Amino acid sequence: MSGSKEEIKLTSDKLHNKNCFSYLRHVKLPRAVIDLKLLPENVINSISSLQEPQFNVMSQLPQDLTNYTGSYIYCTDQESKKLYFIKSDGTSESVQIEDFDLFDQNLQQMNGKGLKQFNLKPTQIETLITSNGGHLPYDSSYPYADLYTEFFDYLEDNIKNIFDKPRAALLLDRERLAVYLETIRVDPKYLPYSLQKAYVGNMGVLPSIKPIGDLKEKAKRIEDEIDALDEFIFSLYANDNHILEDTFGNIREITLKQNPSSSSIEKSISNYVSDKETPINKKSHSPAYEGSAVGRVTAMMAKEYHPQHGTSLSTIRHYRYNVNGPIEYRFGTQGQRHEGKVRISPLFKRFLKIEAEREEARVEQAKKEREARLNATGKQAPNQAEGTNALEKSADHGEIDEDRITHIYFNLLGRDRTGLEGTKEKELTQKLEALELHQKEDGTISGYKNVAVITLPADKGLMWQKAYADTTTKYNSKNVIEDFLRIAQESKGYDLHLRNKLPEDLTQFQGSYIYCSDDKIKTLYYINADGESKEVPIENIAQFEKNLKEIKEQDSDLIHLTDDQAKSMIASSDHTPPGLMKIKDFHISERIRRKIFKDGGKYTHETEAKVLKGLLDESFKALGYSEKTELTEAERQAVWFHFVKYQLPNHIIESLNPKSINFSCKDAIDRGGVASAYYNLVKSFNLTDSEQKKEVGNKPMSREEFEEALHAAPTMVKGRGMNHHRKLIWNAVDAYVNAHYNDLKNNSDKAWLIEWRDYNCPHERVESLLKQRLGEGLVEIEEHLRTEQNSPKIKALTQGKMILEEIDQQTKLGVSGRRVLLETAVSTTSMSLSPDTQKPENIDRYQKLYDKLEISFPQLTVLRGLLKIFAGTVTDIVLGALSMASFGKIDIKSDLTSRGWATFNTGWDLSARKTLQSVMKNQLEEMKMKGNQKDDQKDPNEDSTLSGANSNVECS
Repeated sequence: MSGSKEEIKLTSDKLHNKNCFSYLRHVKLPRAVIDLKLLPENVINSISSLQEPQFNVMSQLPQDLTNYTGSYIYCTDQESKKLYFIKSDGTSESVQIEDFDLFDQNLQQMNGKGLKQFNLKPTQIETLITSNGGHLPYDSSYPYADLYTEFFDYLEDNIKNIFDKPRAALLLDRERLAVYLETIRVDPKYLPYSLQKAYVGNMGVLPSIKPIGDLKEKAKRIEDEIDALDEFIFSLYANDNHILEDTFGNIREITLKQNPSSSSIEKSISNYVSDKETPINKKSHSPAYEGSAVGRVTAMMAKEYHPQHGTSLSTIRHYRYNVNGPIEYRFGTQGQRHEGKVRISPLFKRFLKIEAEREEARVEQAKKEREARLNATGKQAPNQAEGTNALEKSADHGEIDEDRITHIYFNLLGRDRTGLEGTKEKELTQKLEALELHQKEDGTISGYKNVAVITLPADKGLMWQKAYADTTTKYNSKNVIEDFLRIAQESKGYDLHLRNKLPEDLTQFQGSYIYCSDDKIKTLYYINADGESKEVPIENIAQFEKNLKEIKEQDSDLIHLTDDQAKSMIASSDHTPPGLMKIKDFHISERIRRKIFKDGGKYTHETEAKVLKGLLDESFKALGYSEKTELTEAERQAVWFHFVKYQLPNHIIESLNPKSINFSCKDAIDRGGVASAYYNLVKSFNLTDSEQKKEVGNKPMSREEFEEALHAAPTMVKGRGMNHHRKLIWNAVDAYVNAHYNDLKNNSDKAWLIEWRDYNCPHERVESLLKQRLGEGLVEIEEHLRTEQNSPKIKALTQGKMILEEIDQQTKLGVSGRRVLLETAVSTTSMSLSPDTQKPENIDRYQKLYDKLEISFPQLTVLRGLLKIFAGTVTDIVLGALSMASFGKIDIKSDLTSRGWATFNTGWDLSARKTLQSVMKNQLEEMKMKGNQKDDQKDPNEDSTLSGANSNVECS
């Protein structure tokens, strides 16, 4: 794919327009909204038309099509059959139908009455048209993005009239009907059937329900409409539109062809979908605009900030391994700025309320079913009934949790940051965290009991965007754990214990200081998470004790130091109190901590510390850092990344067992994107064999799924690939790959991650990765050479080894072009080890490496020759396998090998000449140096004319 606009004419405006069409197709408009005209008429008509387009049967296409826009016209006569879709500009679009016999058969089943005009339901469109040629009722000239924004703007501003009031009226009628029905059940004569219609005539709100006279029928229709209103709100978030998959389909080739010498994938995608045509949509912004400097500044500074009204469409993330896990929604922050004030989206608040009510209804039903089962045990023998009761209690443990968390909102906005942008994010975070059930300062209860809002670090601080490049700064591993633990526990300040001597058992003092003071010794200790003491140097003991007296309460041997006090009294160049950093961006409420940090069903502060320490230890183990005494800046960030993106979220999700989750920053594309991608990557890679066999498709994440998780959402929302957060996830993946290298390379479903790590290496880390991959490649080739019996494969292995050795030699000589050399080394190793399974595109890409070297590094002639020889050998092996499979019918030989040897010999001769020239140059330099030494020994009064003559000869 070249990415030429002239070739495919893709723009971010067109992409967004198609995505809005897909989203609106899955919005479930209830009859109440349509019949009561609670949305603008043009919005109702447009959404209804794209969801259920009109289908017309005619003998020929009318000349004037303006009355048929957005509909299908099926022209059929004895000679031909054609289907057309009529666009908004009144022109017709021919619809491809692969099998008209099947089309007519399906049409007959749908239109048994032979109507000339009727509306197609979404399922009918799929059966009749989409599955028989691929067409959707999408009008490329219609501004669906403008319609989407108008729909959301109006809906949110008028949500009380559109949803709250009709629902409340229907609920009231439902309750009144329930009373009547119960009364009639007890006394059928109370309200004779003949009087029922008159008695309940005005109930039902909707014109289609009011005329119904039968109480039971009316009650059912009212219940259905209440459910439809709820499902309408639910569909705004649980909108299964597959727009991430559709978006990725447009950028797939860009992501899969990324290599170390490629330009930034963020810019590659941005250039590919840039807006260079007149936009379809005039009233809304495109993703490219939202991703521009103007768009970003406007979003940050504006009094109105409603990201979901623009390009940040809601959808569902699909991963093939997650068959039975919680649904993962993709939507941007649900915090807003409305008329300059921060608030939560009124639509999201209703979404949470509906989910809470549904869960309450489920629990009540489970209680009734349990009661019925337990009542049945009364007829059993005593011993049998006792066993049944025990089983019921065990089964009910997960079914009847009246305080269940149904949704986890992982918030990745800043919490501790300052500055204009940081402050605005902090305000949004505060509103989001207040969604949880909590007691306000005035004592009232607020929030939703079914949601947990977990704020986790994603930017700045330990998530500094350049940390991945720092492989020299060192940190003590135990100190790093202490830092992490204090942040995760949200420790406020430090306990300082006053003792005469250090206690023998220090476990109860973990994470605190002990100051031992008597007549002979005065020493300050820090007790780490393992219960070990470390002496902390104090520069001025007298000043330290003076400060203690000022803050110490009378007769107390415990002082609680604030962060500022610890910083001023204890911090020095030799010791920094753990977790003493400004930006932590970490919060889990007390209520949720009591749910997720338990042992035997009970929560204690000590249990919390134990669980968190265990999760941190698992994070170190997962990245191969368990035995390291020091971590670099890059390694420290990698293990923190693994902890907050996988280990802790996985523990929270497994502990709470929610119905749904989301990872959201502002737009859920960069910070939220890597959080989702990494969590699901590691989760899927940790599936056991039995879990993989349990469900069809329950496999580790694929390369394409991973690329989609990274780049589809940024393209959809901002018209670009993922930003610098891609380098943060690369840093963690690099550590993960190194720790699990052998397991990954020997697993066909996971080996792709090694290649992704190699081909997406940031420029700052190329040199060290090249050295590592050369060493690993040579070892693997040597191992195969010792066991391989197949002659052609031995040839490929030998040539591959020669290439890696040449690259190694050139690297040691300091040649430039490390990025293309890394790509060469990785590709050569892969092709050497499995030459017979290479696809034509792999060989083609390898030959292009030769072109890169020739253009950018013409001096590497020997290496280029070796590449061409090797490519020829692999091609011959592939062609040989093809010949055998065709029983000799296909017999082709490549001339790459002979051409490669010519290039190699030219390079070898050139190399030999350069070596001779180098030797001669060294000899001349040596002679010159000896001559200068003789000159130094001459009489300074010697004739300078001769010296000048000799000098001229030397220079000539």
